[in-house]
Amino acid sequence: MKSPPLAIEFSRSSLKLLADHRGAEFPLDRQTDGRLTQACRERLVPALQQFLKAAGWPANSPAWCAIDARGVSLRCLRLPAVGGEGLHQVVQLQIESEFPLPPEELAWGFRSLGEPQPEADGSSKQAVLVAAVKKEVVEDYARLLAAAGIVPTFTLAALARTALVRPGSELSTTLELSPALCELAVVGPQASACVRVLPGLAGDPDAAGAEVQCLVKTIRNLGLLPKLYVFGDSRAGQVLASRLGPEVVCELLATSSGPGRSAATLGLRELAAGPVKEFLILGVKPAAPPKNLAPPELMAWGLRAALLLLAVLLFPALEALLLTAPLAAKVTSFQDRARQAEMTVDRDLDFLQYVKQSQPPCLESIYVISQAAPSGMHLESLTMNRRGELALRASLRNGDQVAEFRSKLIGSGFFASVTVEEQTPSPDHQKVNIRLTAQWKALSILQTLAVGPTLQNSGEATNHPAKTDSGKALPGPVASPGVTSTNPVSPGASTPAAAALGGTH
Repeated sequence: MKSPPLAIEFSRSSLKLLADHRGAEFPLDRQTDGRLTQACRERLVPALQQFLKAAGWPANSPAWCAIDARGVSLRCLRLPAVGGEGLHQVVQLQIESEFPLPPEELAWGFRSLGEPQPEADGSSKQAVLVAAVKKEVVEDYARLLAAAGIVPTFTLAALARTALVRPGSELSTTLELSPALCELAVVGPQASACVRVLPGLAGDPDAAGAEVQCLVKTIRNLGLLPKLYVFGDSRAGQVLASRLGPEVVCELLATSSGPGRSAATLGLRELAAGPVKEFLILGVKPAAPPKNLAPPELMAWGLRAALLLLAVLLFPALEALLLTAPLAAKVTSFQDRARQAEMTVDRDLDFLQYVKQSQPPCLESIYVISQAAPSGMHLESLTMNRRGELALRASLRNGDQVAEFRSKLIGSGFFASVTVEEQTPSPDHQKVNIRLTAQWKALSILQTLAVGPTLQNSGEATNHPAKTDSGKALPGPVASPGVTSTNPVSPGASTPAAAALGGTH
């Protein structure tokens, strides 16, 4: 009978290994940047080899490996529905536009969430779960396991635990409780997937008031209703359930105890028993060790290179004499492939233009807020999303500044609605704390506005902005991905948005 594959979990402080019914746990020592120390790698390699030999596993054994959520970015994206390799290319383009690092510097992977869904405009969108982490993190683990004779495939421990839940297409919210760190993960086709690393519950859970309160606050802020699956310490899970109250149903999932057994390693076995497409594999290849070429090998390679060069020099002459007809057929084939490549380039160009035009005008919104902000305003938080919803918290000197700030935002023509949700004075009655929400106007309307600073439009090129009599640079419209300028600005004039905000600053 076929044995289940090796299941390995890399946590912050230990490595758990499960092979058949045997398990082991090895401590990990890390540097200040989180990477494994050299002494730890030298200690782990012989220990892993000895364990696999005792368990009867051959060399180059495949293994599914789960890494913790530290440094991992997990997102749920809705992309145009394409099939085959086209979806991989679309996800790669989305990573280049939304992630801070290029795909070449990341270990990333994705998997589809359900079937494509039709949109109101007749198109169809595909929900895709994307995970990415710095490539160095996975490469360290890959080199370690390769030296021990293990061929790894990496995924996230937070996703491996969801295999023990099997929620189908519903929202899956899991929480791993441990003394060192707690991991909270949300995965669902209609939700914004996320993963959070929170302080652990060391010691008595009844006495860990601050840590439990942090967990309760995070869960409620994310709106993870109505059910939460909890792994780990059952006593801590009961304390957390009592703090959350009856509005959140906490289900405690017990796992078998023993060396190498955890929710992640057992979840990896469940995933391995199903179809491979349910895996989210972090794609990275371990670096191949350098090969030392001996002098005889160098001579053999030199002879092969000389024979290859001679064949390359003689082949065109023989082909011209004997293969005229096949060459003509190849030319025709190349022309057909060139036409197909041209069609592919045009299709990719249309897609890239769509991606560029659909970028939200976040920078323009921040510019309008900065121009409308009165003197002495302190901004505490600012959130925006792709649907045009904006929320900010700030403190101002008095209620008149609140009304002035709201009036300027409305007068800018950038927002369809501006609402002051909360307005409370500070304890010393020196300031007013507010929470304000707003909604962008439609993109077609925003494209007609002139928002943002620009260089003065003059007859000859210059590297200096235009000056007024007072020596200050003039504001003006600027073309940007989300908002474009349609009206040129002459010297001394201000944009319509700047005029509504109370003049230039």
